[in-house]
Amino acid sequence: MKKCAFVILIPLFYITIITVEQSDAQDGFFTDTRSLLAQNVSLGIQPTLLTADDNEFMLGLRGSYAFDDDFVGHLKLGLLSDDIFIGAHFHYRLVTEQRFAASGLFGAQNWGDVGLKGGVNFSYDLNPFSIYGGLLYQPYFSDPAIHPVLIPLGVAIPLAGQANFLFEANIGINDDARPLEKLSLGLVFYLQ
Repeated sequence: MKKCAFVILIPLFYITIITVEQSDAQDGFFTDTRSLLAQNVSLGIQPTLLTADDNEFMLGLRGSYAFDDDFVGHLKLGLLSDDIFIGAHFHYRLVTEQRFAASGLFGAQNWGDVGLKGGVNFSYDLNPFSIYGGLLYQPYFSDPAIHPVLIPLGVAIPLAGQANFLFEANIGINDDARPLEKLSLGLVFYLQ
């Protein structure tokens, strides 16, 4: 299963870097610490409203695989927009306490322009739900290049069975980030 995940993640990561057009997009976190469980696979659906200018809609399809307790790969495909979004990133757990966790992340994405993604995600379990947030830097190699910095804030609410309902807002903290602000919600299903 681990080899299969790498076979899928690595080509998508390179496709994300290679294909170039022109647009704006961003991905956020859309995850809490639950996705960082060993051998955990998740599938998600993420309707997204991009709040800049025309309130464009995108339907995100997500998947992740936890290679171990500390390392998770994520994929996202965004549809029903003018351009198709594709992205891949990796989370690495930095700190784990009883109810608190922090992870670093790095990845690449493309929705017209090629971009990178790096940041820190903090989660806190309030039982029965968790809250998460952090700092996200997403440079895009457009013409001219932009350097947006965002603060994703979200809540994950467990549903019956192995599913979470997630709501996330991404708030831009510099001028480059304003066009990338978004609101999203959705469901994540965990398969063990």
